[in-house]
Amino acid sequence: MNIVFDLDGTLCRVNTYKHFVIIFFIFLVVTFQFSKIYKLITILIRRIQKKENRWSMKCKVGLLYYDLRCVGIIDKLLLFWFKKFIRKSLLAQYVNKSINTVALATAAFSFYANPLGESLGLIPIFATEKGDLANDVECLSEVKASRVRNYFRDEVDLFFTDHYDDLPTIRIAKKTVLVNPSSLSKDRILASLEEERIEFYNY
Repeated sequence: MNIVFDLDGTLCRVNTYKHFVIIFFIFLVVTFQFSKIYKLITILIRRIQKKENRWSMKCKVGLLYYDLRCVGIIDKLLLFWFKKFIRKSLLAQYVNKSINTVALATAAFSFYANPLGESLGLIPIFATEKGDLANDVECLSEVKASRVRNYFRDEVDLFFTDHYDDLPTIRIAKKTVLVNPSSLSKDRILASLEEERIEFYNY
């Protein structure tokens, strides 16, 4: 079987981007990188003031991170931290089975999504790469679906997600498992797909 997991809210119980920003900020403070602290706070304030959209903010924060020295230290911290929030019981049903190819497809940054996915035995991994930021591309919605489709050649047996943003990938999967979806996501997905292709997994 070809199985694909979304990350935030699905395989991982938390919003990894928000946690990344907090850890990134703490690291900058502890290492006295005041110019980068100022840049990060400015980006976040502009987002709060709605002078930056979500993607513009994400790009700028990501590029600020890539410009940082000693990123390996933060990468290890992020891996250690995010593994605490993985739904291991859900994953254990499918990973490390010779008959399954289990992939991770996420809008999260590749610098923490890739090590996390690899540590969990997930291959391949589709995430937002450094080059995507320069090309104004996020591994979300149609982009995510295109990458999944091209790799699996339209043969996705099972897709796990929690959000209607993944409707393009949901449409190419034979069956989708909704993990703790919001009422809005549940309604939008059920309105777009035959109910027999949907299952629910609640924690």
